[in-house]
Amino acid sequence: MTMTPAATASPAAPRAKKRRINYACNFCRSRKTRCDEVRPACTACQTAGVECVTTNLRNPSTSVVRHEAGRQGPASAATPAPAAVRRKRPAVGPPTASSPLSPAPLSPPPSHRPPRQTRPSQQLLRSAPVSPGRARSTLPVFQQARGSTYCEILSAWFDTPLYRLGIRSAWPLPTALTTTPLPSISFFGFGLCPLPGGDTVRKAADLFLAGPNTLFPVLDADAVEQLLDAAQACAGDPAELVRQAGYPALLLVYTIVIIGGVSLPIPQPPDLDVRGLLDSCASLMGHVLQETTTTTVRTMLLLALAQRCCNKAMASWNTMSLAVTTANTIGLSRPAAATPGGGSAKLWKSLCAFDRMLAFELGRSSSTSGYQKGESSGHPAPLLAAASQLPRAPGVEAAEAAESLALVLDDVARRCIDSTIRGQASEGVDLAATIHDKLATTGTAVLTLMDWAKSVPYALSPTVDLMQDQRYEAFESFLSLQYHNAIILLTRNGLLISEDALHHSIDETATGAPWEAVIRSGQSIAANAARKILRLITRSATSGIPSILPCVVAPLHAIIALSIHVLTGTSREPAADDALLRSAAAALQETSAVRGGDATAVQSLLTNLETMRLAAMQEATPFGPQDSPATGEGPSADASVRLGTMADSGITEAPGQDATTMGGFWQELHDCEPVWPDQIGWDWSNFTEHFP
Repeated sequence: MTMTPAATASPAAPRAKKRRINYACNFCRSRKTRCDEVRPACTACQTAGVECVTTNLRNPSTSVVRHEAGRQGPASAATPAPAAVRRKRPAVGPPTASSPLSPAPLSPPPSHRPPRQTRPSQQLLRSAPVSPGRARSTLPVFQQARGSTYCEILSAWFDTPLYRLGIRSAWPLPTALTTTPLPSISFFGFGLCPLPGGDTVRKAADLFLAGPNTLFPVLDADAVEQLLDAAQACAGDPAELVRQAGYPALLLVYTIVIIGGVSLPIPQPPDLDVRGLLDSCASLMGHVLQETTTTTVRTMLLLALAQRCCNKAMASWNTMSLAVTTANTIGLSRPAAATPGGGSAKLWKSLCAFDRMLAFELGRSSSTSGYQKGESSGHPAPLLAAASQLPRAPGVEAAEAAESLALVLDDVARRCIDSTIRGQASEGVDLAATIHDKLATTGTAVLTLMDWAKSVPYALSPTVDLMQDQRYEAFESFLSLQYHNAIILLTRNGLLISEDALHHSIDETATGAPWEAVIRSGQSIAANAARKILRLITRSATSGIPSILPCVVAPLHAIIALSIHVLTGTSREPAADDALLRSAAAALQETSAVRGGDATAVQSLLTNLETMRLAAMQEATPFGPQDSPATGEGPSADASVRLGTMADSGITEAPGQDATTMGGFWQELHDCEPVWPDQIGWDWSNFTEHFP
């Protein structure tokens, strides 16, 4: 009988005891996730860029060092924690001196790292300098997005400023939407959503051809007309359209209606169900991918555009990966295959441009980053500067500007990702070199984007508020949203660092660098970029001009960034920023209700932001002397008027808060505004307010 290795193994070997973690750090505990106990900081804290601090819940006055069960911890396993990290728990009877359960006081040894110090509440985000051993993975230059939707991605990133703000009341992620279709729409045939009426389809197709298909040429106008004629001949029956023209034709019609339908003015036609159409597109993907043709690439690209408009970030990224793979399979990436007359060259350029923009938004490397190396140098194309002197159609100039912006974003993304990898590899070795590399990468990236903005024709420039021709307004709005959202992505870390610490790092490592001024003004740049995005959102809601590829990522990102800027007390115009935030939030909620049914997630995130603001106000120390108010009559009438718009914007108050408390906080911020030269800064949009 042959003995197996398992049978011949010695039974004397003791079985390893199951490893158990005694404590979870405060950050993992607040998120209700398992802490991996990596020292000196766990993986979750390294990713979020926050301090890894553990507080004993049974004795909140001590800070502990985690160790495995069954092993004696080091002598510094317990040390008195500062009062700032003590949790407010219900009283269960204070232990007396004679109680055997009373913990003996331990004095912290000199070798133990100092506990986290209490920061002044008026500074909120101000972090003290840390030793090289504790500065692990703090605020990476480029953070890879995690989450399915843009709301989840921004909520995950917002954990970092939330933790640095010292607000311990965390909230869950936005509630996931159900997949049940609207009761007013009946599915039939192959389980597909019926097409809207002929007028709605025609209006959506016109907006698609005038906007998205001009920036990213995918279909010819003749091909779109043929698809619409086929859909009209089938009387809106998707099953009949599949029998006559096939699955790709139905998917193309669906995506055209979705992309053009989200740009229709409000109220939208009652027969347009964007969410149901998008669910039907997901059902058709498998049928379309069975064929490896140019039509498959077109359908996947349009589906990715539609998914991005409907807050499906990772679904759009996965669809783009399929589109790029299919394009490489049929040879679209080869110059010989891109014949000028066949439209393959335009299709490949559109595929590369959108893939690079989407990759930058998600903090990832583009799938087409290795192509067109001669053009992806990171410098603006000189064609744009010369194009302003030639009379050409606005759509042609806008398409070239979008392609050039995609090339610049791809180059910036690769440099930021390389810097993040270098920083993770050299953590704890040379802190000064790591800081200098991060500052240099961020400053150079921002300068590159600013150089691109200078090379764009004046009518399309994202930094110019004056409009010369309304034909360019929709294209300029799209480019401006992409540009300023990229600026916020690169400079938002500056909002989480104190101005003194930022200037100290520049003085130590980057004095005289060409990007020194950019880093010093990083907080102002991020705040002004957020203000620009919010003004574009409110202007689009009031002007009635259809938006091109509207998405919630840029306005939500801007609302979060500007909210942090106001809460830290660094805003020069807190009253104006507060009014801008409320108007933009109201406009965003109104428009998001018709884009794929993501209004619930947007409402949840905006409500959480308001809850955070109220919690920060509750913990903050009043600005200025408390016994000498500015007016002597309590909160001013202006504060009451501003707070009266909260119900209109759909943002609810937190329990235990009233308008008087909030009004006093914002009024105190308003009273501490500096003189008008500092108040203007470099944002000249409100210049007329100072000279009526």
